[in-house]
Amino acid sequence: MIKGIFWLCQCGTMARARAACCWPRVGIFWRVGGVLVVDHSTLAEAEPYGDCLTHPAGHYERWEQWRKLGASRLAALGLPRRIASTEYDEWPRGRIVYENRRGVSSSTPTVAFRRPTSSPP
Repeated sequence: MIKGIFWLCQCGTMARARAACCWPRVGIFWRVGGVLVVDHSTLAEAEPYGDCLTHPAGHYERWEQWRKLGASRLAALGLPRRIASTEYDEWPRGRIVYENRRGVSSSTPTVAFRRPTSSPP
């Protein structure tokens, strides 16, 4: 697990400082053929998971929703066409969660990466 302070901003960019962002978010992401694909939510939309807040959608569920759109619709939405013809676990992926520790004045978003289970086409 890689930990660091990263904020996923309303504008869709990731910043290393909270002051550079619109507001903190949590989410899931993939690197699909060199493209960073992100699905995120605000902390108000996040769900509790242990001592953390996490994005309500899982990698598998979100990928399957996107796959059902088909390659043309994915491209129209700015998502890689390859999503339609590959499995969610063929690409490096990760999750950004927000840690809620008692006694800590500011929580640190945690980024976890997973290696693909097979080689992408």
